Amino acid sequence: MTDFINPYTFLPISDDKPARENLVRGKLTGKITCTLTIEKPTFIPNTSGQFTFTSDGKTCKAEEFFSYDDLSNQTGSLPDQAPTEPRIPGSEIRGMIRNVYEQLTNSCLSVIDRKNLTHMRTTLPKKPALWDMKENKLYSCEKALLYTHKGREVDKTEDDTEVRFYSKDELKHGKFFSTSKVYIQTQKKKNKDGKTGSVNVVIDMKKEEKDGYEEGYLLIGEKFSDRKKYDGVFYKQGQELCSLNDGDIERFEFLLNTYLKNAKPEKESMGHSDYVNSYYAIKNQVREEKAASLLPVYYTTVNNNCYLSPACITREVFHHTISDILREGHEVHQPCDGENDEWCPACRLFGKIGQDGKGKALASRLRFCDSDVIQNPTFENPTILPILGTPHYSATEFYLREPDGKNARIWNYDYYISGQANDGVKDSDRKEWIPKLAGRKVYWHGQDRPDEEKEKLNMTSKVRCLEGGSCQFDIYYEDLTDDELEWLIICLELEENARHRIGRGKPFGMGVVKIKVDGVKVLKYYLDNGEIKREKSSKSISVSDEKKKALASISAYMTPLTEEEKRIVAYPKIDDNSEGFSWFSKNKTQMNKPYIKEVLAPYPQKGTIKGKE
Repeated sequence: MTDFINPYTFLPISDDKPARENLVRGKLTGKITCTLTIEKPTFIPNTSGQFTFTSDGKTCKAEEFFSYDDLSNQTGSLPDQAPTEPRIPGSEIRGMIRNVYEQLTNSCLSVIDRKNLTHMRTTLPKKPALWDMKENKLYSCEKALLYTHKGREVDKTEDDTEVRFYSKDELKHGKFFSTSKVYIQTQKKKNKDGKTGSVNVVIDMKKEEKDGYEEGYLLIGEKFSDRKKYDGVFYKQGQELCSLNDGDIERFEFLLNTYLKNAKPEKESMGHSDYVNSYYAIKNQVREEKAASLLPVYYTTVNNNCYLSPACITREVFHHTISDILREGHEVHQPCDGENDEWCPACRLFGKIGQDGKGKALASRLRFCDSDVIQNPTFENPTILPILGTPHYSATEFYLREPDGKNARIWNYDYYISGQANDGVKDSDRKEWIPKLAGRKVYWHGQDRPDEEKEKLNMTSKVRCLEGGSCQFDIYYEDLTDDELEWLIICLELEENARHRIGRGKPFGMGVVKIKVDGVKVLKYYLDNGEIKREKSSKSISVSDEKKKALASISAYMTPLTEEEKRIVAYPKIDDNSEGFSWFSKNKTQMNKPYIKEVLAPYPQKGTIKGKE
């Protein structure tokens, strides 16, 4: 593996609870005027227009830098001329400053969607089962292999005949389809040594009931490659395994919808659409109290949670959401909901909207204005950004802290697996736990943007980046306390060598800006002979040692890396020619004996550290 520093790191979440309190309005109202200077190529899109760019027969979208220009009537390629009056939108500045304010004041993690279900692909095979959808009970069963592809070596049954092969036309386009009831005859399959093994294979399958045939349910998976030789028939319903609750079913339906969303018809991966359609048809039958059928499904159970899937090797959708983890594992750092009208410091100042339009909301006491027109703007020629896909929550070796003292070799959002790395996985190895997040995600101040990426144009875009220039912007504040105003000024100016990041391309060193506070004005209203008058005065802000100490805690990621460090800032790769996702695949080794080799080093360290061997 090549040396690398991951573009992002995680600020640890404090062990202290956020100081959620009732809103107390202060006496300070006025305006802060700031100057923002562009130091590295920056891109913020003008969403009023969408353009395209084509190269070597491949097309991607192209986007113009933000301004008040209405581009909705323009089509085709980007305009020849850059916008003459570019600006920085106040919403971008607001989000950038709130992020820092939350870090410094130990506030909630406000951007987490409490309904966001965590999920990741697992290499551990699941077991076959039959689901009685009327009673919502899961039953054990046996699985017989149904051969759907002839490999180079012809497999034989115990009586020395070739295993029966069913073509795609017989299944996908014929009378058999995924989840349909069938009647089968089975035999044991011979192993390569010529001895009879323990695996049952289908030697004949009928749609209608027939003497000597056993009732079963067909489960046809997706075609991924010619290495996949068979699907399965689930039969011989056995003992009750568990009762399914609403959470189990909700997570299963989320997984089905994820399959459909990621379907790739050009690769015959149709998102298990046959299976999904049958599932919802059976569900409707149950709802209308009509005769219902059993549903073939794969499962794993850990304590009271059951993980269902239409595939043996698949994704798992977890019980714990990120918001649950913040509540239970991180001293209630989940987004504020206004319970008892109590809010964290950032929500009290910046405000909070209700979740999904529901729940309590709190008005902001700050108004960030769009910047004035950027003075002396310099633009780069339009360029294609590198692919900005990043590791997702499924990268548990980065997003979750390794379980302390648990002898864990792999872990996710609901459970960890204990034992030695060279052992297989037993049900008893799965241990339920409340995980801890690695922290608040932030980006190192690393490399400048690398050369433009011309491959996979559909995953990126061509943009016109602002390379230099400066502008002023105003923040109007109302009813602030001295403490709140002081924190706000600190979050704007930072330390001398520290910088903010704004817009796209943060993994590649883009969007570096410097903010300088030019002045703080305070408005005072008073009565003069029965007439209300307003007085405007300047206010000087002094920073306490306590707040300076808090600022130092984030300075490591907000100041530039060394030149040697900048050179190796990149998402992890096995080598210079491999794709990033391959490193994550290799880092979770083996299908039946998984373990994580390396984990992300804790902030302020850089790179990775050895995991469990």
